[in-house]
Amino acid sequence: MKKIFENTLSNYFLKAVQIILNLIAIPVLIHNLGSEGFGVIMFAGVLVGYFSILEVGVAQAVTKYVAEYIAKQEHTRLTSVLNTSIFFYGLLGSIVFVGTALFVNFGGLEFFEISEENSSTAKNTFLLAGFIALFAWPKIPIEAAFRGLQKFPILNLTVGIGRVISVTLAIVLASLEARIEYVFLAFNFDRLLLIFWQYSLLKKEIDFWRYKANTVSWKVFKKIFSFSGWIMLGQIAVVLEYQSDHLI
Repeated sequence: MKKIFENTLSNYFLKAVQIILNLIAIPVLIHNLGSEGFGVIMFAGVLVGYFSILEVGVAQAVTKYVAEYIAKQEHTRLTSVLNTSIFFYGLLGSIVFVGTALFVNFGGLEFFEISEENSSTAKNTFLLAGFIALFAWPKIPIEAAFRGLQKFPILNLTVGIGRVISVTLAIVLASLEARIEYVFLAFNFDRLLLIFWQYSLLKKEIDFWRYKANTVSWKVFKKIFSFSGWIMLGQIAVVLEYQSDHLI
């Protein structure tokens, strides 16, 4: 009961921090960047994290198998599941990066009728979003592993601190009338910071685990996907129902 209370409390605390930060940041960003500049930042952010249809439920499978294999003390299987999932998300991040670069360089942004004043800035912002995806996507299974370990306070503390740092930097740069791409980079700085911080913390929590490419297994991925495939259908429904507002 104590662990349930601590985990639940930390989850609600993180939600409260995120809501408060958004309430503070959004008016400042709109005021200093303009509605179009703010729109560019939000839409580019979809590529980094919000547009989660590619996630296909693997994170939930990682949480499930980490919890199971820790309980059974099956260290080899846990290592293989976690490293295979990190490799998979790294591949997704690479696809997002390449796809974004092609989209921008072949004039994809012209469909959104961005003003000429912000055209160059928008291109730079989207390219930055693709670059950040290289780090943001592999971070997903690391956070899922913390959930499997029931270490929600540690996970939420790192996410909360990272968000405070990022939003503060973004507000300062926006107030100084910095370019939109710099504000975007600041606003998503936590996605770069947390993968290294959380990876270091996870190594301490699972002292036998390290990421090694030779532990990545196609057979293990099929096992993960056999569990996550059904979750993917729910993920697609969530994207269509709730995430479309970010695109709009």
